[in-house]
Amino acid sequence: MPAGRPTKYNEELQKKADNYIDGFLNNKDIPYVEELALLLDIDEDTVGNWSKEYPIFFGTIKRIKLMQKFRLQKISYDKDYNPSGSIFQLKANHGMIETEKKIVEAEVKGVDFIKDE
Repeated sequence: MPAGRPTKYNEELQKKADNYIDGFLNNKDIPYVEELALLLDIDEDTVGNWSKEYPIFFGTIKRIKLMQKFRLQKISYDKDYNPSGSIFQLKANHGMIETEKKIVEAEVKGVDFIKDE
C-alpha cells in the first residue's frame, strides 16, 4: 500500500489545467507552471510528481514550457522591449545559452581555408 494521502489528481483538475493553457492561445501573456500550481491548489513537488505519474499532465506542463519559451523569444525581439528578463528566463528555465562565433583559419599545402563555426 502506497504511503501518504491519496492524490487529488482527477479529470476535473486536468480539464482546469487544459483550460488554463487554452486561455493563453489568443493573447500574448506568458503561462507559468507556478501559476498553474496555484490555480490547482498544489505545490511544485506535486506538479513534478503528477508529471511523472500522469502522461497527460506531463504533456500539459510541456505545453506550458513550450509556449513560455516561444513567447519569451518573441518578445525579446521587440525593438521597444528590454530583453534582459526574457534572456535570463530562457537561460535559466529553457536551457538556452549564449555562444560566440569563432573563425578558425588554417593553411594546408599553400591553400588558405577559413571555417565558420
